[in-house]
Amino acid sequence: MIPALLSVFSLLLPAVQPDQTALPDLLEGVELLPQLGIPGHVAVYGDHAFAVLTTERRPEAIAAAAIYGEGRVFAIAHGAYLGFGQPQQAQLYANALRWCAQDEVVPKIAVLGANHRVQAGLKQAGFEAVAGVTADQLGDYQLAVWDDGAIYPPAAYQAIRRWVHAGGGLVTATCPWGWEQIYSRRGLSLLEHLPQNQVLADMGMVFANGYAERRHPQGFAVAASRPDQAHLRPILDQLEKTGSSTRLDLVERALGAVPARATAFWARLDALLARARASGEIHAPTPSRPLARTDSLSRLAIHDWYRRYRPKHDASFDEEDILKNPAPGALEFPGVSPGPRGVSLRPIHLDPQEVGWISAGLYLQPGTELQLGVSNGLLHDWTLRIGSHSDQLWHKDSWRRLPQVQVSFSGLSDGMGYSSPFGGLIYFEAGAEAQAVEAFIYLPIPVLDNFGDPNFTKWEAHPNGFLNPWVDLHGEHIILTLPREGVESAQELKAAIQYWDQVMVSHCRLAGTPLPLRRERVVADVQISAGYMHAGYPIMVGLDVAVPRGDRPAVLLDVEELREKGNWGMFHELGHNRQKPEWTFAGTGEVTCNLFTLYTMESMVGIEPWKHPWLEAQKDKARRYLAGEGRFEQWQSDPGLALVMYAQIQREFGWKPFQEVFAAYAALPTAQKPHSEDDKRDQWLMRMSNATGRDLGPFFKLWKVPVSGRALAAIADLPDWSAPPI
Repeated sequence: MIPALLSVFSLLLPAVQPDQTALPDLLEGVELLPQLGIPGHVAVYGDHAFAVLTTERRPEAIAAAAIYGEGRVFAIAHGAYLGFGQPQQAQLYANALRWCAQDEVVPKIAVLGANHRVQAGLKQAGFEAVAGVTADQLGDYQLAVWDDGAIYPPAAYQAIRRWVHAGGGLVTATCPWGWEQIYSRRGLSLLEHLPQNQVLADMGMVFANGYAERRHPQGFAVAASRPDQAHLRPILDQLEKTGSSTRLDLVERALGAVPARATAFWARLDALLARARASGEIHAPTPSRPLARTDSLSRLAIHDWYRRYRPKHDASFDEEDILKNPAPGALEFPGVSPGPRGVSLRPIHLDPQEVGWISAGLYLQPGTELQLGVSNGLLHDWTLRIGSHSDQLWHKDSWRRLPQVQVSFSGLSDGMGYSSPFGGLIYFEAGAEAQAVEAFIYLPIPVLDNFGDPNFTKWEAHPNGFLNPWVDLHGEHIILTLPREGVESAQELKAAIQYWDQVMVSHCRLAGTPLPLRRERVVADVQISAGYMHAGYPIMVGLDVAVPRGDRPAVLLDVEELREKGNWGMFHELGHNRQKPEWTFAGTGEVTCNLFTLYTMESMVGIEPWKHPWLEAQKDKARRYLAGEGRFEQWQSDPGLALVMYAQIQREFGWKPFQEVFAAYAALPTAQKPHSEDDKRDQWLMRMSNATGRDLGPFFKLWKVPVSGRALAAIADLPDWSAPPI
């Protein structure tokens, strides 16, 4: 097969428009590139770089190539494509090797790094390949393959660039989003550290973040590829002429991946933004004036600001500029304190046994610095966080605030200063080796609320009102972070936080688990990353439930309303945090969390699960489904429909079987917990049947939920049960 793949291709001489002449060679015999893993993207911006194959809906390159001096480079955004496992994959790989070699015969291939998988694949396909080649040994080769995430010294990148410029051919691949997931934990970024980007940047392209979206079920169709629309050059031209572009997403991806050494690219962007600033076309995102996708230049300016001022791997900012200038828009959100000027010295005790974010009870103004001092212990294994709002909004079509406003610092030191251009409440978090610390925080401005102090137990109003724009309300099992106006308007703060403590008790009682050592956190934000609310640590909610409503207090603090109606959204998100994967199979991610919602609605509000208005609204479609009009795929895609099935079991047998089953799952060793979807459904059937004392097999069959014959046989001795009509 391989000799056929290596048929003679026309040689390509350097040209003004290489994309129009090289594509036939690179895509010869390729009609549909299979999807292998989830590829990332290649950002293409250089005059002699071009996209080879793109996604369809919004064209973004998954493969690109360039001519660099006398050499050639081919890059594809997933390492799995450096292989010959499938015919179309093998064809593209062989085409790339041939094109980069600039010859009819592919010479001996150098494999950069000790990647023996790539070497073995090449040898099996009939190529001569040597693994473990270093950058300074490339002079002995004409062609190299590079699929290696290891960090190289700067001299190695320079040697690779020189070798390509002198006529070398380089075929390289990586999965940029996968690399970032691994290496970002070490403080590394695509922008500054991805090895291939340090080489490719000079050639007019880099690996960028994001996932390639395909429309064809098997992969990426060449006929649907639009490489001419995946180059940044015409997009920047349009921005210069009109100040707007419908493909701003491509430029935004590039800004997070193009290193500073790509001077021509950054010089053009800097000039573009300088003209826009001079003409007053740029503004920061704020709640009162959001930035939409159509605010192209302003969004680019925000990306550029983060590129210049974002934390480095040691979490330090450019102090000279940052301390003088808060981030654009930060004075409005997270905001500043109206409190008096002066200084503040606050003693703190850090206990490593406390799990999660430990509040210091202080707020740092945007663009100011705090200093840490230690009287006993070491701070090194503690993390300092500034800001409660951890959600990032880069992917959103509109920004109502800056897309990233929380800053964290690790490796803390006595006497060091730490700043944030955004400001925010101050927290500490214990690392694995953290020890107890007696320390103090020095602030240039005294911003302190007793409600931010976890040791504060008096719930009467602050005598001087609230100073912080954001306030932590600490309960036994939950902490609410709300805007000042929401807290000031509430009349029953103590009763409100006790109510949410009881919600946590209720949820854990159903789950059959003890209350967690880490108190749940709920943070209100002007904009969150996904959904109306979302679970996690912290749970994120919008301001609509956190600020007063005319003459009524904020929803989360309206004790009268909470006791009468509960709050489905909050019960639901807290339920997500109690959810376990072993009893949540495909299609029930938004279902089993609502068992906690229904349970707490009953235990704290007095609404019977079967009669809850939300569930009532689902019953008509459940009747139609059970009458034979639906399929299991519909059940999986409709959380309301599926919840009716669970609620029928609860209606007949109460909550005790659920509590017993959840507790039994919690006690299982990890090796015994189900992992496959089939096993999860089987175990749920068997365990619920045994807990109810009835064979639920006919009931599962009625609802068209598939289970195995083995599972049905295991419960066959129990009396049959099928729920009465709805």
